[in-house]
Amino acid sequence: MYNKTIGITFLVMMMLCGSFVYSSSSLSSSEQIVVQFDTSVDCSKQSCDFNDPSMWIGGVVPDAAGYVASIDYTAPGSSLDGVQAISSTTFNLKLDSIIINSVVQSLVQLTLLNHVMLFDTMNVGAGCTILVLENSTLTIANNLSVADQGTVYVSQDSSVMVGTASFDIGSSYTQQVNGYFSSNGGASIWGELTLVGETSFALYGTGNVVGGLLTTGLHGIALFSDVLVTQLGYVDVQGSLVVTGTLELSRAASVVVNYNVSVVPGGSIVLGEYSTFKQSPSYAPAPAQGPVIVQIDNVIGQASSQISIGRADELNLGTLDLDGQLQITTLVDFTDIMGPANISQLILQATTSVNADLHFAIYTGHVNISQIYSYFTVGQPSTVSIVFDQSSLLVDTPITLYNTILTVSMQSVLNITTGFFSLSNDSQVIVNDGSSLNLYDTQFTTPNITTGTGSSVSITNTQMDGNILLNHGSSLLVNQSTITGDISADDAKLLFIGQNGSLSSVSGGLYVYSQATIGITVDSLSTSYGGVPLSAGSFELNDGTLSLNTLQPLNTLQVGQAYFIVQATESLIVIPTQCTIQFTLPANQSYKFSLIPNFGNGLKYLIFEIFQSSN
Repeated sequence: MYNKTIGITFLVMMMLCGSFVYSSSSLSSSEQIVVQFDTSVDCSKQSCDFNDPSMWIGGVVPDAAGYVASIDYTAPGSSLDGVQAISSTTFNLKLDSIIINSVVQSLVQLTLLNHVMLFDTMNVGAGCTILVLENSTLTIANNLSVADQGTVYVSQDSSVMVGTASFDIGSSYTQQVNGYFSSNGGASIWGELTLVGETSFALYGTGNVVGGLLTTGLHGIALFSDVLVTQLGYVDVQGSLVVTGTLELSRAASVVVNYNVSVVPGGSIVLGEYSTFKQSPSYAPAPAQGPVIVQIDNVIGQASSQISIGRADELNLGTLDLDGQLQITTLVDFTDIMGPANISQLILQATTSVNADLHFAIYTGHVNISQIYSYFTVGQPSTVSIVFDQSSLLVDTPITLYNTILTVSMQSVLNITTGFFSLSNDSQVIVNDGSSLNLYDTQFTTPNITTGTGSSVSITNTQMDGNILLNHGSSLLVNQSTITGDISADDAKLLFIGQNGSLSSVSGGLYVYSQATIGITVDSLSTSYGGVPLSAGSFELNDGTLSLNTLQPLNTLQVGQAYFIVQATESLIVIPTQCTIQFTLPANQSYKFSLIPNFGNGLKYLIFEIFQSSN
């Protein structure tokens, strides 16, 4: 299911970069040498040089492994006037850690240039800013910690790679275009992170938590391994998203992605109650280049959760267990739900965009859908085409589906049951060759059901409004159901079943052509016209045949008794000799079918009688 379109080469590169964070272990804290910056010097009027020995107490610059640079403006005697600016211009600055602190009322800025390698940690305190200049790299083997009111600002064409990261509430991290940020072993994001333009962002490892605001660049790629977005968290991926593990959204959390989404095989999106995952919301700009591919291997969603796909050339979904909503708009050209899938609500949304496609196709595998909503109005150009492959279940359409074509693919099964299902007059149902459509205990409305060769339609305990066209080699079973419409059968098989005195009715016409056969099976034959097993507006058995079967014990059938088989209000065209029975009478008995053109109640009947045969 994983698609080629989200650059595989770039994905591999990101993984390699993410795993690169310098592997050399730092010294233990007891072995490290902590060097204090002389904070009594006023660096507000002219930037102080990080690499100047006179700026460090003891005259030693902490620029080697084992050293910790401590810039502590909370110490007594520190200069607190203006912004205390410190800069490092060394090409390759290497040390264990940088710790920078200040009081909230004062601001301290440390500017880093070129390549900086920290073998241990960086701690950015309140009121402090780390500024990484253009074309620079900052690599931190262990943890980057940014406190409340602490700031990290990374200029364009620069990269930051850390072992782990923690951003406290009130902290901020900003990175300009053409950059890269990665955390290799887990990140805790409670502040605000903003990445601009073609800057990419990667959270590897486990234990990643987003409880603040994370915004990535318009043309960048965000790569998540295992990430939890808390109730207070919000992730806005303005470019594309790759998920290699689990992206979990807590109750009411939100994730928005503008363009490509790839949740690779083995990865998943887990949605808590009221959480939302939105791809290409309506306000997202149209993609500058395509195609846009959304492919999600696995989705698990709790009640009232939502996954929304707004614009894509192709949508591929794998396994879904979604006790919430799957919303798809007409700006999604092609949808394939491979399944197995359980979807509480499928919402098909028309768009007012002038670029809306005229054809909106959804293909499904093993899919169970409790409710389908289609927000189209009469006369809109968009057509919804839903093709069901393999075995699928539909339950309900709380509103009428407009401009919709339901197709049961070859050798597939679609079950519609226990609900209200309505298609508008500009819709249709197509049952392809060798496939099956089963309606059970439902109210079903459609203009037409059309069958292919070897297909079957089963209607049980159902009220159906619409017409049925049975083509060559197809079959129809009607059990205790009412059909308001016509049935036309061309070289097809029809079976009507009556039980416990319940009848099936076709208020329009039942027309049989080209050697089609009608079977009527009842548990007991009725001697009253009120218990006739099949009634129709018109019943025309042209060049077809009719067979009767009953489960009633034969010794209870009475010789000379008329049994009512078919009732017609309009025309009744049957050649009695084309009617047969499927049960065996005693050798001394025979049967016949007869027409009653006017029973006295204005109705016409086909009756069955047994008579004593002469030897």
